Amino acid sequence: MNYDEELMENSPSLMYDSSWVGTPGVNLLGFSKHFPGTGTSDIAITRTNQQNIISQYGIIAEVSFVIKDDLSGKGLTYYPIEFSISNVKAIDKNETELEVQTMTTTSIIEFNPVSVNEIQDENQIKIYPNPAIEKINIQSGKQLEKVYLFDLYGRLIFESILQTNETQINTDHLPAGYYMLKVQTKDKTEWLKVNVGR
Repeated sequence: MNYDEELMENSPSLMYDSSWVGTPGVNLLGFSKHFPGTGTSDIAITRTNQQNIISQYGIIAEVSFVIKDDLSGKGLTYYPIEFSISNVKAIDKNETELEVQTMTTTSIIEFNPVSVNEIQDENQIKIYPNPAIEKINIQSGKQLEKVYLFDLYGRLIFESILQTNETQINTDHLPAGYYMLKVQTKDKTEWLKVNVGR
């Protein structure tokens, strides 16, 4: 993991509770080593039952960290916080290296005397409500081209080819839980986590 250490109150912590790779304490072990002063952490995840997982994708781990409350001291109106994953390797039980896709995410925060709010830029993809009960609204400043909804087992739940800046997905028939939304515009592809509630 790579991150701007100067902006963080503490080192990132990892949680594997919602991982599709396995269940902590049952068949999954997770390790992390933080390197103070470098803005990097090494992470290792392994299954303990010597079983390969079926080819799929979804949440492997969740990362949390606290941003320092003195960002306004940088004299900026807004500041991008970039968080990325690099040098990823996956190895199966036969020690064969597997292909892994990663992404970099950047959040932009705005400073004001009372709170920190997310800035809405024209390229940002917005989803609401989240958690969703009956439907998910998707909006973008750029034209949406494709929208996919997957469950955490990697199964395709919904697919739509579009030429509009907004769309909806009905969720009233879906079981409660987390889903991954893949949204494609001409300029980018973004993965977003959606919580369907009841």
